[in-house]
Amino acid sequence: MYATSMKFILVIIGFTLVLSLNNRSIQAQSLPSINIPSDVTPNSNEPLSSPTVMPSDAPSIEKEKPLRRYIGISGTIGVNGVGKGLSHGGITIFQKNDLSDSFSIRGSNIFGGDKNDSTFALTANFPVKTSSGQVKFVPFIGGGMLVRAKSNFEDINVRGLVTGGIDIPLSRSFTATTAVNVGLFQQTEVGVQLGIGYNF
Repeated sequence: MYATSMKFILVIIGFTLVLSLNNRSIQAQSLPSINIPSDVTPNSNEPLSSPTVMPSDAPSIEKEKPLRRYIGISGTIGVNGVGKGLSHGGITIFQKNDLSDSFSIRGSNIFGGDKNDSTFALTANFPVKTSSGQVKFVPFIGGGMLVRAKSNFEDINVRGLVTGGIDIPLSRSFTATTAVNVGLFQQTEVGVQLGIGYNF
C-alpha cells in the first residue's frame, strides 16, 4: 500500500514538472523578436540606431472588483441584560452589504436562550488604508432596530439598537469582524460578537 502511494505521488510530481517546463518553453517562444541592423560596423561614424522592439499584444491586466458583501457565523457573548437573546449570548449568523465605501447595511440573528434576537443596522464605515491603497481595517458605527421573539415567532418586541465594531480583512475571501451590539430595552442589553465572514 505504501509503495503504491509513493508511486502515485512520484507520478503527480513528474506530471507537474512536465507542465511547468512546458509552460516556461511556451513563454520563451512567445518573447518579442528584436531586429538589429546588420550593416552596422564598429568603425562607422554614423550614430547607432536603437533596436526596434515590436509592441506586445498582451492584454492589459484588469483590477479585481472589490467584494462588497459577506456572510458568516460567530459567537455572541452576553455582557449585560436580562439573560435573553442578545444578553444571553449564543450562536450568531451575520451578514453585511456595502452600499458604498462609507455605508453598509448589517444584520444578525442571535440564537440565545428561549428567545432569539435579530438586528438590523445602517452603519458608517471608516476604512483605514495603506500607502498602496490596500484596506488594513474598517471601524464602523451605526444604529437600527432589534427584533426579539420566541422561537415560534410569538411575543415579538421591537427596540432600538446601537452597534459599533471593526472589520479586519484576512484575505480576499475572508474577513474577521467584532462588534458590540446594544439593545435599548428598559434594561440596556449588551452583547459582544466575534466571528469570521466569507466575502462574495
